[in-house]
Amino acid sequence: MSLPQWLGKRSRREDSPSSSSDESLEQTSDGAESTSTSSSSSTKRYVKSWERTFRGSTMNLSHSHIEAIQKEAASTSCPSLPAMVRQRMELKKEAIISAMRNIYWIATEEVALLKYESLNELVQIRGCAALKELFVTKNAQYSSHQIAEEMLEAISSCIEESTDLSLQASPFIGVMVDECTDIATVSNPIVYAKTFKDGDVHTNFLKCMQMEEDKAITLEKVLGLSTDGARAMTGLREGLTGYMKRANPYIVPIHCIAYRLSLATSQASKQITCLQRYKRVLVSIYSYFSHSSVRLDRLREIQNVLDSPVLKYKQLYYVRWLSLHIAVSAVQRTLPALISFFDNEASQYEDPAARGLTKQLSTYQFITTTNLLCDVLDIITRLSKIFQGTNIAFSIIQLMVNSAIRALQTLQSSPGPHLASFLEEIGSEEGQVIYKQQTIEVNSTQKASFETVKSSFIDEIIKNLKTRFPQVELMTAIKILDPRNLPKKDDKIDSYGDSELDVLLQYYTNNNTNSEAESVVQHSTVPFDVTT
Repeated sequence: MSLPQWLGKRSRREDSPSSSSDESLEQTSDGAESTSTSSSSSTKRYVKSWERTFRGSTMNLSHSHIEAIQKEAASTSCPSLPAMVRQRMELKKEAIISAMRNIYWIATEEVALLKYESLNELVQIRGCAALKELFVTKNAQYSSHQIAEEMLEAISSCIEESTDLSLQASPFIGVMVDECTDIATVSNPIVYAKTFKDGDVHTNFLKCMQMEEDKAITLEKVLGLSTDGARAMTGLREGLTGYMKRANPYIVPIHCIAYRLSLATSQASKQITCLQRYKRVLVSIYSYFSHSSVRLDRLREIQNVLDSPVLKYKQLYYVRWLSLHIAVSAVQRTLPALISFFDNEASQYEDPAARGLTKQLSTYQFITTTNLLCDVLDIITRLSKIFQGTNIAFSIIQLMVNSAIRALQTLQSSPGPHLASFLEEIGSEEGQVIYKQQTIEVNSTQKASFETVKSSFIDEIIKNLKTRFPQVELMTAIKILDPRNLPKKDDKIDSYGDSELDVLLQYYTNNNTNSEAESVVQHSTVPFDVTT
């Protein structure tokens, strides 16, 4: 045979129907039985070895088959073009949302919009990978100031739309109007609105511009109007209050009580010449240190030597209700060090301003006035902070005013804690008196002059408080709407609030044409926080 015997036998073996016929073919030669048996076992081993080699090598060498399988798998796992577009759009959307969150944080925290780009860089360093999708090319990174302004405008539009919906949905509205001056000294009105939803009161800021007709709020829904004391706001004929009252008689106009309290104090001091001079001294002290860090350093050295508190001297602001108290308190607590400093400046540097301040601060009149103002302003400041509280009740307003008046009347007969401490330290002697290592001149004329100033100042404050916080029947009646005023005993609930309810019904059923309406306009004392 030309083919190997084992291959030929393998072919015949595969063609035979059974293994028994193969065995008969293998035993053709007589007397060669043992040789045939040995050859058969060898043939089987070769066949198995060749079969493994043939199949493995064939599969390994079939590159086209492998590529076909890989292409088929890739075609089934690769997303379609629309799916890829949606995935990219989602990534871009997440990047825009992250950037707008940064813009919103910048606006709410009053950070300069120029910090938008650096804030994005910081957020990416901290692990926010979403912002990387903002980068398109070197010239399109969505980090410019113009992009930041556009995003801020979009956020503002969404908030404005939400506010408009709240105003439309609220059954009634309270409005607060005031005037503010920006950094460019341009006067602008500022408007807030209080709305009612699901039992809660919400305060909304409204930008100052004319609303479109589809956003306009009918005046019938406005029940409370809070303004400052300017005639342009509270005037019954040509003021804002007058126009709104004629359009809606049920509006309750309100003058901010914290501002009224500030006016009661400031206008009382205007009637006393001594207190006007005192304020000018406070302004001079602030001006002396405001533009010189060297002077402040020398003052701190003296304060440390004398064990005096290290405090900043504040500027007096007309619009900041507590600025006078803060400024006076700083001078009172550091007065010995302050006198020593100005005395040193006058002698060592021959400073005429320091010499003049030394003389003024070392007088009996200035020291007693400082301590008197601390005692009086302590009372006024406590009352002002109560009025600025969030959840102030109607019922306590007049009670707190009356309590402050009684405390001020007590100062007429006996000195307050600050003034009493000073008078106790200098005693009843006259002439050259040592006060905290400083020499001051005390005589009977100065004492009498101070008593006149004290009596006049306290009388003026009490008078202004009574004028600006009168008993208004309508405002007193509204207290029955506060659940905190309900009687604790059940037997008193049946008759609780009957008289007050009569007042409210009369006001809201007579169209406010009586004189009570004018009284409310002039003397309402409820803060805006509780108008709605």
